[in-house]
Order: sequence, then structure tokens, then C-alpha cells
Amino acid sequence: MLKLHFFLQRWNRKKDFCKILLRNFILSCCIVGVFPSLALALNTKKELIGELSLSDILIQPKFYAVESGEQKFELERSYFFFSWKIKDQLSTHFGVGQYGLINANERLQTNLNMNGNEDQLRFFEAYAEWDSNYGVLRAGLIPLLLGWEGSHRESEWQFPRTLFYENKNFGLRDLGASYSVDSNGFYMQFAIHNGENGEDIDGKLWHSARWGWKNDRDMDISFSATNGKYSESKLLPVSSYSYFNSYFNFVFSKFTVLAEGFYAKQEQENTSVDTKFWDYHLDLERALSSNISALARYEAYDPDSNAPQDAQNRWIFGVSFYNDLKTSNLYLWGIVNKEQGASSSNNEIQLVWKVRSLSFF
Repeated sequence: MLKLHFFLQRWNRKKDFCKILLRNFILSCCIVGVFPSLALALNTKKELIGELSLSDILIQPKFYAVESGEQKFELERSYFFFSWKIKDQLSTHFGVGQYGLINANERLQTNLNMNGNEDQLRFFEAYAEWDSNYGVLRAGLIPLLLGWEGSHRESEWQFPRTLFYENKNFGLRDLGASYSVDSNGFYMQFAIHNGENGEDIDGKLWHSARWGWKNDRDMDISFSATNGKYSESKLLPVSSYSYFNSYFNFVFSKFTVLAEGFYAKQEQENTSVDTKFWDYHLDLERALSSNISALARYEAYDPDSNAPQDAQNRWIFGVSFYNDLKTSNLYLWGIVNKEQGASSSNNEIQLVWKVRSLSFF
């Protein structure tokens, strides 16, 4: 009996040990089999829904004081930009910011009523993009191509907006489609768009194009043009608009130089009424140290060559303090405005703090 008792005890211990061994074996199978299957499912889901990322940020608080006595704080041209990569070649991009980032063309009557919505939060860019070996195709609320500002997002700008765009002679974004291609430094971009910088009013498409060459030493030579027609209603005459731009941007030693000119023409069909307007400016930046730069701009602008005493000249002098990555820039601007026929002066002092991401730098 005693031997039988010891035998049963040893058998029970072996049985318990086998249970533990079997349980650990099953758990190992779960770890080796189930978890990789779960990871595979998550990766498959990621492939199905794509990858969302925050691709660009610009926060730009600004204080300015005008000689007439006006003083104001504002959050100028700030935004968040997202990218949603669906496949290797297919992606979507959309920016959320102030409506003023669209810079709707106020030479079109329909956009004059939108002036009060400048600070309204909305999508200022939203487009689908197909990037292949044959070029880049975009469709949606796309950036337009006219000039240096039209082809560079606001996080890349060094100076305040030019008088040409500040006075809303042309939009920076519009609903449409574009195609771009580049090879060995040469690039071409073409776009068709509504013209009204948003919802189409008159059913007439505008056409924009840009050609240029850029090397690996930051030299960029560009020519761009836009043509379109607009009519507020069928009862009013149709106006034809033509825009031309050229700029030359280069870096030499510690200097960065940008020379740019605009010429535009507005004509009413079946009449002799036409308006010519133009703008040109020269920008200089000199690096004083690794964290300080001096900047200067001269600009001339005429909103109507047929109207006397309406031209404007502007001198901008400033200094920029920035960190090593140039993600934080503090600008102090002194702006001298000279307007023909103006009885009062509106010179300005501006203090602008630009905080941006590393997306383009």
C-alpha cells in the first residue's frame, strides 16, 4: 500500500508537470502564430487606409504700428498642412488655415464680397496627387503658378507679401487641375482652373503655365503666364485677363537675391476699355552671422497705368534673428510707403515671429 501511495503521488506530479508543459506550449503557439497574424492584419489595414502625417506647420503672430496711430496684433497667414499617403504614387494633401491664404482675385467682382471673411478658418488647399515617373498630376483646390509667391508656400517666404498680391490682383489658390514635370533642372507646369479662386460663377476656365530652370546651387530662373475670361452675368460684357511674370533668384556667397516683375492687362470685349497694371521688386538678404540676417526690398506698383497719381513705391528694411534650423525666425521690419497723390503718410513698423516646420528646409 505504501508503494502504491508513493507511485500515485509521483504520477500526479508528472501529470501536473505535463499540464504546465502543455499550457506553455499552447501559449507559445499563440505568441508565434496569433501575434504575427495580428501584426499582419494591422499592416494590411495600414496598406488599405494609407498613412496620415502632419507635413507642414506655420504659426506667425504679428504686431504692427502705423504712423497714423493704428496698432494691432494678429495671427497672420498661419496654417496646418496634412498629407495622406494612400499608395506609393497616390496621395492627398490639405491645408487648414485662414481664408486669406487663398488671396482671392478682387479684380473679379464676385470676390469683392468675400473681403470680410479673411480670418475665417477653412481649407485653403485640398487636392489629390499622382506622382509618377512621367510627372505630377494634381486636382482639387490647387496652388497656382504665377510668380515666386505663387510657386512657394508661405512657410518659405522671407519678406511680407508683395503689393501685387497684397492688393489681390491675382489669387494664390483655385479649384482646378495641374500637371508638372522636370528633367535635369528644367521644369514645366500647366494648370486649368476656375479663375474665381473657388466656386465657378461664369463657366469659363482659366489657363496658367510656368517654365524655368533651377540648379543645385539655388539659382532659379522662371517665366509664368495666365489667361482667362470673366463675366459677372450674361447681361454684362466679358472681360479678358492676361498676366505675365518673370523672376530670377540666386545665392552668391552670403547674399540672396530675388528680382521679379509682373505685367497684367484687363480688357472688356467689344469696347475700348482696357486697364494695365504692373509691379516689380528687388529683394536682398545678407547673412551677418549664423543666426542673423539683414534684409532690404525696393518695390514699385501701379494698379492702373491709365489713372494718374495712383502709383506706389515701397522700401522695406529689416533684420531677422533665427535658430540653427531656421524653424524660428523673428523679423523686425521698417516699411516706408510712398503713394502718389497721398496727403498722409502710412509708414509702418512690424514685429513678426515665424515658427515653422522642417518640411522645406
